[in-house]
Amino acid sequence: MNARNVLLSGISAFVFAGVMVAATVQAQPKTSSAAPATPQQLEVKFHPATGIKINPVTVTYTGYRYEKPHVVHPVARNKWSRATPEDAYRGVVGANMAGDADWILEGFAPGDRAAVKEMMKQPEAVEKVARFYKSVTRVQLLEVIYYGEYVVAIYENVRSNGSSRVTEFAMKKTKDGWGLTNELEKDVFYTYIIEGVRKKYEKKN
Repeated sequence: MNARNVLLSGISAFVFAGVMVAATVQAQPKTSSAAPATPQQLEVKFHPATGIKINPVTVTYTGYRYEKPHVVHPVARNKWSRATPEDAYRGVVGANMAGDADWILEGFAPGDRAAVKEMMKQPEAVEKVARFYKSVTRVQLLEVIYYGEYVVAIYENVRSNGSSRVTEFAMKKTKDGWGLTNELEKDVFYTYIIEGVRKKYEKKN
């Protein structure tokens, strides 16, 4: 199976080849949009894309799921905090909406910046992202996953035309606070978990 996660300033795209799966996610939901004090044990079940849906493969992971989506309010650069993943992502959204290339780059962990800087050299790369975010009326967190030293958030961009896009971002803690990272882009287990969780939310739309 070949998978690649291309993450530029908080927008990720998966290219999946070789395996098709159907997935369901189970857990006891929380009753508020605030993050719970204690993480949950969540699971995602994978079934064959065809045939009878029996004998699934179940993957258990640690995280929490919002019963009510947690709206992300962007912040100005001079008020940006990287103390928590949620705080850091408010700045990521603000940077993308502003089309501020330097701020977008700063939103990544130091080890990722060189590669992201190269991606940003593509014609209109930053402008394209800014145009997308200008059409977004609401960004909301749906679920957070803990995976090793990383925190992965599943979120939804709701656009002015009524369409929405469910995707994810991975973050790691650095000496400067939390930053986006692409270090998990070739991690097979991460890829399957994320694909399964995303399918669950996309079915609701």
